[in-house]
Amino acid sequence: MERIWVVDDDPAAAYLNQLVIEEAKLADQVVHRANGKEALRGLLDDQAKGRPWPELILLDLNMPVMDGFAFLQEIRQGNSGLGALMDRIVVLTSSGNARDLEKAHQLGVHWYVLKPLTREGLASVLLSLTQGVESFPASQQAGHQTGARG
Repeated sequence: MERIWVVDDDPAAAYLNQLVIEEAKLADQVVHRANGKEALRGLLDDQAKGRPWPELILLDLNMPVMDGFAFLQEIRQGNSGLGALMDRIVVLTSSGNARDLEKAHQLGVHWYVLKPLTREGLASVLLSLTQGVESFPASQQAGHQTGARG
């Protein structure tokens, strides 16, 4: 992959995720965005300048300014043409709350991964993404991708 974005307000978590991605040699570039608003602005800027979007976006849910849910709503419902990105978004969060999981699913998320991100968990998600497999669990273990979606 050329670019992976990590959208997370916690610089330490973003850095650890970057290390996992770099150690696994899964992207040429890892870009950190501190919240949904910053990520949305970056995507619109890329679009305006004709730059390609990131191949993968790892999105935290609980962030200030614009949280992950608001970001997902903007992507899905905005008139910006960003809806095509939904298949590239993986929710990466510390929230194992069933309501958060269901809300993310309703917003069109196919992947919900609990922190901490592991090399194996990320590799499994990427493999499934490249094979077109959708996943969404009722439950999962930290760092592992979700189960099959119905």
